[in-house]
Order: sequence, then C-alpha cells, then structure tokens
Amino acid sequence: MGGWWSRLRGCSRAEAVSACVVLGVLVMFALSMAEVVRLQTMPDERLQTRIASREARATTPGIRGDILDRRGRVLATTRFAWRVFIDPVQLPEEPHEVIGRLAELLQEDASAVGARVVGALALNAEREREAAAGRPAVAEPDAGASRWRRAWTALAEAWGSDRTEAADEAQRVRLQRYLRVGPVLTDAQAAAVRSERLPGVHLERVPVRESPGGLLAANIVGKFSTDAEGRLGVERSNHETLEASPAVARYARDARGRALWIEAGDWEPIRRGVPLALSIDLELQRIAIEELRRGVERAEAQGGRIILMDPYTGEILAMADVRREAQGVVPIPWVSRELARADEPEFPDFNTSRAPRLLVVPEDERAKLHPALAINRCVEAIYEPGSTFKPFMWASALAAGVVTPEEIIDTEGGRFRTFYGRYLEDVVKRDRQSWTDVLVNSSNIGMVKVLERMEPRQVHGSIEAFGFGRRTGIPLPGEPRGMVTPLRSWSRFTHTSVAFGHEVAVTPLQMVRGFSAFARPGELAGTLPTVRLSASSEADADIAERAVPAWAAVLARTPMETVVDSMRQREATKRRREGLPAEPEARYRLFGKSGTAKVAVGDPPEGMRRPRGVPAYLPRQYHSSFIAAGPTEAPRLVALVIIDDPAPELVRRREAFGSHVAGPVVGRVMERGLLYLGVPPSPSRTPGDDAPAPRVAGGGRTNQP
Repeated sequence: MGGWWSRLRGCSRAEAVSACVVLGVLVMFALSMAEVVRLQTMPDERLQTRIASREARATTPGIRGDILDRRGRVLATTRFAWRVFIDPVQLPEEPHEVIGRLAELLQEDASAVGARVVGALALNAEREREAAAGRPAVAEPDAGASRWRRAWTALAEAWGSDRTEAADEAQRVRLQRYLRVGPVLTDAQAAAVRSERLPGVHLERVPVRESPGGLLAANIVGKFSTDAEGRLGVERSNHETLEASPAVARYARDARGRALWIEAGDWEPIRRGVPLALSIDLELQRIAIEELRRGVERAEAQGGRIILMDPYTGEILAMADVRREAQGVVPIPWVSRELARADEPEFPDFNTSRAPRLLVVPEDERAKLHPALAINRCVEAIYEPGSTFKPFMWASALAAGVVTPEEIIDTEGGRFRTFYGRYLEDVVKRDRQSWTDVLVNSSNIGMVKVLERMEPRQVHGSIEAFGFGRRTGIPLPGEPRGMVTPLRSWSRFTHTSVAFGHEVAVTPLQMVRGFSAFARPGELAGTLPTVRLSASSEADADIAERAVPAWAAVLARTPMETVVDSMRQREATKRRREGLPAEPEARYRLFGKSGTAKVAVGDPPEGMRRPRGVPAYLPRQYHSSFIAAGPTEAPRLVALVIIDDPAPELVRRREAFGSHVAGPVVGRVMERGLLYLGVPPSPSRTPGDDAPAPRVAGGGRTNQP
C-alpha cells in the first residue's frame, strides 16, 4: 500500500487525476455488475413480469403422418393453408366495418362473426375491470434506498417504456388476443384478406388434413382434430403413431418484442409423423361399393353391407355400408310406456300382405355432418345370420364325430315337429338327404336332427370357438360382442335355433373371421386369423386359435361349392328370363353359403315400448346375405354381402332369398377382385371333382387337400 501511495505522490497532477478516474470507473463497473447480478437473482416485483416477457417461445406445427392404402395410395395427408384470426386488442373502437368487410371476404354470416368478436371484447373488458379493482398502488422508491438502487429502479421503469400502451396492458392483464374466425381459406381468399390490411385481422399458417381417397373409405380413415374428442376412426386409434412433434424455438427478445438471439440447444426440430399403411385396397374398395350399390338398387332394398378379407393374413381389404331411401317405408310405431294398452293405436296384421314396410335402416344423422362420422354397420351393427351360420355347425358336428358326410338323414319330407312340439319346415323338401346334401339344400330339419346328438356344452363351445360372442379387436369404435346365449340359460329351444342361425347375433366382421377358417391353407385350415386393419405380410398369418380340425374345414368346401354353382345357374336363368345380357363366364370356382333371416325390431328408445300387434321379428322383411371364399383351390378372398330388406315385391315372388339378391353381388365382386389381384383362373373341372367326398370315420383325418 505504501509503495503504491508513494508512486502516486510521485506522479504529475494529470497522471493522478487519470488514475482516479480509472479507479472510479472500475468501482462503478463493479457496482453495476453487482446490481445486474442482483436484478437477475432477486429482481424487483415491478421487473418480474417484464423479465418474463423477454423470454419467448415459438412453435411450428409438425407434419402428421400420411395414411395410405396397402399399395401406397394416399387416403389422408396434411397440407398447410391460411386461416384468419383476430386480435381484439388491436381492433378499432368501432369494429363494425372491419367485421362486416371480413365476413364478406370469408363468405360468412356477419352477425355470427360479430357475436364472437363482441364476446371477446366483453371478456377483455371484464378482465380489465377485475385487474383494476385488485391492482396494488405503485410504491414510490424508498428514500432510504441506496442511490445506486434508486437509479437502477428508474432505469428498470424506463426499460420498455416505448411499448404500445395496448400491448403493455394486454401483457399485464392477460387479455384475449387470439380469436380464430372462419374456415380454412383458399389462396384467393387469403390474398384478398392480406390486401385489405384490416386492423386487428391476421393470417396464420395451419396444417389441414385432407382425404384424397374421398368418400371411399371416409368412415374407416376417420377424422382428425387437434382435440381428442374430435378424432375418429384410424386417425384416433393410431394417433400416437401419426402425430408429429412441432419445431420449438426458445429465444430472448427486446422491449419491442423483437427476437434477439437463440441459445445453442434452444431449438427442437420437427419430427414428422410415421406414415401408416392400412390393409384397405382402394381399388377393391371401389369395386365393392360399386357392386353393392348395384345390388341394393336392383333389390330396391333399404341398404347393404360388404366386407372383403384376406383369409390368410386376416387383413380387411374392403368394407362398405350403403343406405338407400326406399319408397313406402314408415318408422317403427313405438308407443310410450305410460300409454295404457287399451289406448294404443291399432296396426295391420303383420302376418298378411297388408303389413306396412317398416324402417329398419334409419337415416344416419352423423353422416350428414361429415362422411367420416358415418356409422359403420359392418363394425357396429349385429344381425341374425340365418343359414350362413350352418357351415359352422355342420363342420362342428363333423369334427365332434356325431355324423359323416355320407350319412343319410331322414328330413321328413321337409316338414317336422320336434320332440317338444316346435314346427320346422325346409325350403327344399326331401324325404332323405346325406349330411353333405343337408348343407347344400340348407335343410333346417337335417341340421336340427344332427345337432341333437351333441351336448349343449359342445354346441355352445363350437360357437365360441369360431369367435362369435366376442369382439374381433379391430381398431375402430363401437364394435359389440354380438350375442350368444350363455350356457346357464341354454334351453332346448336354443339348441334347435342355433342349428340354423337363430338366437345368435353376429357382426359382419365376426362372420368373415369365422368363415376364414374354411379358406385358410394347409394346417391353417380350421383356424381363425387375427383381424387386421393395417397392412401386414404373410409372416403375420399366425394361428389365432383353432375352431375345428383342418380336415373338417376342408371337407366343408365341397357342399358349399355346389351352393355357389346353383346360385350362378339360378342367376343365369333369371337373366335370360328377364331378357338381360348374360354375365361373363365365371373364371373362378368359389364355395359359399346363403342366408335369409327375418329382421329383428330391436330395443325401443328409452321410455318407449313395442306396440301391440308388431312382432319382435318382422315376418316379411329380411337380412338376405351370402358369404363365399375363392378360388376354391387356393382361397385369396372371403366376401360377405348383406342386403337389408329387399323390396316387398321380391318377397312376394319368393326372390328375396340371399342366393337371389346377395349371391350375384358376391359373384361379381369376387370375379373382379380376384382378376384385379392377378389370381390365375381356376383349373377346369375333371370328372374326379364331382365324386362324393370320402367317408370320414369319427374324428379321423382325411387325405383331402
């Protein structure tokens, strides 16, 4: 210290002053840095909100993954478009002209736009009043505070003082400054809005989800929205896979809100969503819808459903639900539970030709809002399968060893009464038929007589083994379990009914899964595939579970091939009789089964009941269906078609059966679908193909391919 002072005393006056100035500057710099540190670590209350406002975060929306069909065709994709939002804080005091001009540009109702803006302005005014009522008075600087602290407080108050008053107030009071208005804009609309330069009106880029596949698969793909409640279908079930992470930038900004810098590590780049390939084939979907609509129109039906499945992998290749406004249809006349029976209106006898045609496929109100919201009855609706259920019971009886294909069954000339008095009648009346012919001719009597040889637990177990009474697990909403009578409630009436597909309710999805057991190759025959809505490979053809032995499943193809041949011959005869051009000769051999089941009225709405005189099953309205697989030698497709309520005139002429109205649709879809897939035509039949099926003893195995 003494040495330093001695040197200072030895300096000239100018040198001493310079040294003192330098020392003073260093001291002030040290004090300034100390105050900066204090302000950073323990800022004044009046600075805290301002400091926070200097840290900003900007995001750029990510790009959601595309949804593709199995061949890479785009079903849903994302593009960016412009959309309008309003900052109510920046609107003029009289915003009517701005609102009117903006509504004109957007082609929106000015009153609707104005109501939203007025609501936002009212909310902001309320928040300002609340903030003013609860805001503490600004304290004057403490006289006892250090001179340096008072100086820095003054600097802090001046910091950002050139910001606009409105923006400063909005930041402090947290006013609503974002109000989205109108739909996504076209490029021309965006240019018009931009050129107007309306105060408080801004444009933003937003991701927009589009479906190039159009309506073909709308209710399968579903709908995307930024909130979970707005997502449907595949867009919802695979949201985590498809969703993209946005780009995020955290940066510092100045008093006017301008970006200053971005620190290393404060930038997170966009991660694109993962594309999702569905099992749906857009061309097969188009073929299915085209032929289904043709069949529904020809039958003058209320609607129809169709599913195509790959039996090997379990992939759903096409799925459609068609509705048609039929003439002369009246709603089901439900009555209030509070209405006395004596006061109920009278209805015609439903067992006569005067019975009204009731509405059994109601209009889909959800589809009016958006095609993606439409109910998918292939997934969500149950029905009684009728005779299309017989192959499952036929193969189960064969597997149980209670019958052989050649055993002759006494079918009583087509009329029979069970031991407990229930009357049964066959469409094709025969005195005696082989077990194979029982399936070919769809004999209710033959099916009932053979199933009486099985215990209730065997029959119940066989139904469950084919997957009925439980969901398939397809990732779409609304799938029911179906209905199978529990074993504890099983009755002799139930035992008879299930033999021909009554007292069991299934979904179309369950039917194609179960029928695939007859169409799978080799040792996979008799097993159920896992139902898939995403594209898979042959490696995914796992055995979900075995329903019947492979030999029993393969033997069932022989009578069902005869069923398809009969259907084709009947259709050719009908077309000649009606003077219609003949269908091209079939390239592919198929096997399948028809079914015709009465429509169940179903449960009434809450507080209502079924009126007296209206039966639980409508005797003259049917679900007419046909299910088939092909080609027989190496099945590639399983197809199910349901025609809901064919016209009363077809019922009167006895032409409303599944083989008449649904069978031809299946035949055309299979011909076009297999040709599209490049499947070689079936080989010509040889005399040996018509030989009877080999006898199978008990539960033994045959050498049939």
